[in-house]
Amino acid sequence: NRHEGIANLQMSTTVGNNPTETPIFTGSDEFAGESNSLSKSGYNVVHGSSFIMTLGWNDEGPEAEAILSYSQSGDPESPHFDDQTQLYAEKTWRPVRFTRGDIEAHAVSRQVLRSID
Repeated sequence: NRHEGIANLQMSTTVGNNPTETPIFTGSDEFAGESNSLSKSGYNVVHGSSFIMTLGWNDEGPEAEAILSYSQSGDPESPHFDDQTQLYAEKTWRPVRFTRGDIEAHAVSRQVLRSID
Protein backbone atom coordinates (compact mmCIF):
# COMPACT_ATOMS: atom_id res chain seq x y z
CA ASN A 1 0.00 0.00 0.00
CA ARG A 2 1.57 3.25 -1.08
CA HIS A 3 0.03 5.13 1.88
CA GLU A 4 0.99 2.72 4.67
CA GLY A 5 2.80 4.49 7.47
CA ILE A 6 2.09 7.89 5.93
CA ALA A 7 -1.65 8.41 5.82
CA ASN A 8 -3.29 5.74 7.94
CA LEU A 9 -7.00 6.24 8.23
CA GLN A 10 -9.50 6.20 11.04
CA MET A 11 -13.15 7.12 10.63
CA SER A 12 -14.97 9.04 13.36
CA THR A 13 -18.74 9.09 13.55
CA THR A 14 -21.31 9.94 16.15
CA VAL A 15 -23.06 6.73 17.15
CA GLY A 16 -25.78 6.41 19.77
CA ASN A 17 -25.00 8.51 22.83
CA ASN A 18 -21.40 9.20 21.83
CA PRO A 19 -20.97 12.94 22.53
CA THR A 20 -17.69 13.31 20.68
CA GLU A 21 -17.68 14.49 17.11
CA THR A 22 -13.93 14.82 16.73
CA PRO A 23 -13.16 14.74 13.02
CA ILE A 24 -10.19 12.58 12.15
CA PHE A 25 -8.58 11.65 8.87
CA THR A 26 -11.41 10.41 6.69
CA GLY A 27 -11.00 8.51 3.47
CA SER A 28 -12.76 8.66 0.16
CA ASP A 29 -15.66 6.64 -1.16
CA GLU A 30 -13.91 6.08 -4.49
CA PHE A 31 -13.72 2.32 -4.22
CA ALA A 32 -16.39 -0.33 -4.25
CA GLY A 33 -16.31 -3.79 -2.76
CA GLU A 34 -14.92 -4.92 0.54
CA SER A 35 -12.43 -2.87 2.52
CA ASN A 36 -9.52 -4.98 1.26
CA SER A 37 -10.49 -4.81 -2.43
CA LEU A 38 -7.77 -3.95 -4.91
CA SER A 39 -8.40 -0.74 -6.87
CA LYS A 40 -6.61 0.77 -9.88
CA SER A 41 -4.26 2.62 -7.52
CA GLY A 42 -3.60 -0.34 -5.21
CA TYR A 43 -5.06 -1.24 -1.84
CA ASN A 44 -6.91 1.62 -0.17
CA VAL A 45 -6.18 2.57 3.43
CA VAL A 46 -9.22 1.64 5.51
CA HIS A 47 -7.79 1.47 9.03
CA GLY A 48 -4.84 2.68 10.98
CA SER A 49 -2.93 2.38 14.17
CA SER A 50 -4.62 2.76 17.52
CA PHE A 51 -1.51 3.18 19.70
CA ILE A 52 1.48 4.97 18.21
CA MET A 53 4.74 5.74 20.03
CA THR A 54 8.11 7.22 19.18
CA LEU A 55 11.09 6.41 21.39
CA GLY A 56 14.57 7.81 21.51
CA TRP A 57 17.44 7.86 23.97
CA ASN A 58 19.46 10.75 25.32
CA ASP A 59 22.03 11.05 28.14
CA GLU A 60 19.26 11.01 30.78
CA GLY A 61 17.55 7.90 29.39
CA PRO A 62 14.46 7.23 27.27
CA GLU A 63 12.48 10.04 25.69
CA ALA A 64 9.14 9.25 24.08
CA GLU A 65 5.84 10.59 22.81
CA ALA A 66 2.71 8.55 22.19
CA ILE A 67 -0.96 8.74 21.28
CA LEU A 68 -3.90 6.41 21.87
CA SER A 69 -6.18 7.43 19.00
CA TYR A 70 -9.44 6.31 20.64
CA SER A 71 -8.49 7.80 24.07
CA GLN A 72 -8.30 5.98 27.40
CA SER A 73 -11.84 6.00 28.81
CA GLY A 74 -15.10 4.58 27.49
CA ASP A 75 -17.06 6.81 29.89
CA PRO A 76 -18.45 9.89 28.06
CA GLU A 77 -18.35 11.83 31.35
CA SER A 78 -14.61 11.27 31.79
CA PRO A 79 -12.12 13.98 30.76
CA HIS A 80 -10.17 11.11 29.17
CA PHE A 81 -13.05 10.03 26.92
CA ASP A 82 -11.80 11.92 23.86
CA ASP A 83 -8.76 13.92 24.99
CA GLN A 84 -6.25 11.85 23.01
CA THR A 85 -8.66 11.57 20.08
CA GLN A 86 -8.54 15.37 19.90
CA LEU A 87 -4.72 15.29 19.99
CA TYR A 88 -4.74 12.65 17.25
CA ALA A 89 -7.04 14.80 15.10
CA GLU A 90 -4.64 17.73 15.59
CA LYS A 91 -1.69 15.44 14.72
CA THR A 92 -0.03 16.12 18.08
CA TRP A 93 1.35 13.74 20.70
CA ARG A 94 1.54 13.44 24.47
CA PRO A 95 4.79 12.86 26.36
CA VAL A 96 5.48 9.46 27.92
CA ARG A 97 6.83 9.70 31.48
CA PHE A 98 9.55 7.23 32.51
CA THR A 99 11.26 8.40 35.69
CA ARG A 100 9.64 8.40 39.12
CA GLY A 101 10.31 12.13 39.49
CA ASP A 102 8.77 12.94 36.11
CA ILE A 103 5.73 10.77 36.82
CA GLU A 104 5.19 12.32 40.28
CA ALA A 105 5.65 15.85 38.92
CA HIS A 106 2.90 15.31 36.34
CA ALA A 107 0.53 13.10 38.33
CA VAL A 108 -3.14 14.06 38.16
CA SER A 109 -4.13 11.78 41.05
CA ARG A 110 -2.70 9.03 43.21
CA GLN A 111 -4.45 5.90 44.44
CA VAL A 112 -2.97 3.35 46.82
CA LEU A 113 -4.40 -0.17 46.69
CA ARG A 114 -3.93 -2.51 49.63
CA SER A 115 -4.89 -6.09 50.26
CA ILE A 116 -7.46 -6.67 53.01
CA ASP A 117 -5.96 -10.02 54.15
